[in-house]
Amino acid sequence: MRGSRIIIYCLLIVFLITPSVHSRAAPDTHIILLMDASGSMKKTDPRNLRLDAGELFVRLLDDSFALSILSFHSEVTMLAHKKNPVKDRNRLIKKIRSIGSYGLHTDLYSALRSGIEEATEFNGKNIIILLSDGKMDTGDTSRDAEKRRLIKEELLPLAKSRNIPVYTIAFSELSDKELLREIAIKTSAIPFMVKSASEIHRVFTRIFNEIKQPDSLPVRNREFLVDSSIKDINIVVTKQAPGREIVLEDPFGKRYTYLKHPAFMRWFSTTRFEMIGMEKPEPGRWKIHYSAREGNQVFILTDLKLKVNKIENIYYLGEQLYIETWLEEKGQRLDNIPILLRNIEFSAILNTDSRLKKEITLRDDGVAPDRIKEDGIYTEVVKMDEEGDFLLRIVARGKTFERKIEKLFTVRKRQPPETGKDTRTGKTVSHKDISKKPPEGSNTREDPLQDGMSWKWVIIKFIITNMVIFGIAGGIFFIKKKRGLSVTTLYSRISTLRSLLKRRKNED
Repeated sequence: MRGSRIIIYCLLIVFLITPSVHSRAAPDTHIILLMDASGSMKKTDPRNLRLDAGELFVRLLDDSFALSILSFHSEVTMLAHKKNPVKDRNRLIKKIRSIGSYGLHTDLYSALRSGIEEATEFNGKNIIILLSDGKMDTGDTSRDAEKRRLIKEELLPLAKSRNIPVYTIAFSELSDKELLREIAIKTSAIPFMVKSASEIHRVFTRIFNEIKQPDSLPVRNREFLVDSSIKDINIVVTKQAPGREIVLEDPFGKRYTYLKHPAFMRWFSTTRFEMIGMEKPEPGRWKIHYSAREGNQVFILTDLKLKVNKIENIYYLGEQLYIETWLEEKGQRLDNIPILLRNIEFSAILNTDSRLKKEITLRDDGVAPDRIKEDGIYTEVVKMDEEGDFLLRIVARGKTFERKIEKLFTVRKRQPPETGKDTRTGKTVSHKDISKKPPEGSNTREDPLQDGMSWKWVIIKFIITNMVIFGIAGGIFFIKKKRGLSVTTLYSRISTLRSLLKRRKNED
């Protein structure tokens, strides 16, 4: 009997000290959002449309992400640190809304350095999004030149070596477009240029599409087809004119607006766009009224998915774009059902910013480059013979369903790598250590960025904490023997202890 009680107490202690994060799947991707808060934003974004777009971005993220938010001008301010975008959504939106336009200068170096520091504290995939409307400006031209050099020679090689892509958004013609583009390209990310603040929500939607690659539906003539396999839907709609109300029409002809919609719909409205979501939408053809003709996106959760092989962010002139696409249902590729696949049309197009470049025929006939006839994988190869930014759109259409995948990439001339390796695939072999003191005038944390340092400290803290808990729990156990405390009382006291430790950790 005594032995059984000891086992029960041990199991109880193990249960109590097990971190609560195990009850929720840990995020696998950490987004670090760097938002320019310099005074010039008052001119380039007087209506704070970038904050609307930032809120949209938060609403699109699920709990497979962790989100950190930093604002910057001459200084860098941490607004949110590795927050859950679902659980902490309202808090994150409030933080984004708090970003002003009051800084005198724009310190891109300190912002990027802080973003890389923040990335090193997450054991998973890290992605930085950097938005700025200005140039490297500290008020001292010689210091600006030095920091610009350090961005290129230290920060970019470091980000590349740690597989941290930096997506950049040049927010106006006055921004340092060349530097921001170089930051993105050299970290294997994608650069964006926004000429008008009214376009910024489209860029954030596009970045979400790039980093998440969600299932989506094609929109044609402001219509999209919903099938019974769709569990949830998010519709991002650009308004035809500022302030014009969007109308969503279901397959039965019933119309909904932001001011008049049922409780099961999630509706977020701004002057430039609206986001509409719902669970288990009615199957059939839906219509969007009073929206812009282009740029609308419909993201879905479904078991029937259109998949594509890995498409790189960067290709070089003369390289080949290899495309393989197929359908999956509940994780299984649809291959041994040729009757169904014959009734599905697979197509692809390649666009530039200004025109349609190429219509691509996808084949499953066993003729090269396709490998196996009627295996459900549709294939084509396209030679990259032109520089520029391209959008690949792949669509699968059946009688009762449609699916779409979009992927941006850049084609550029191959240049001699600065470190003797391919800048897209090879690790850098020579760069200065960012842990050294930053240049004078930098307002960044001085914590070293040595690999593994933060995780070593986490492990040490974990071991010490558990030793303390086991020691105290053992003491409680022996006190229980002398005083006759019940198991319930023991559980209560250990729970209180664990809460105190957790509170102390959060305060730290």
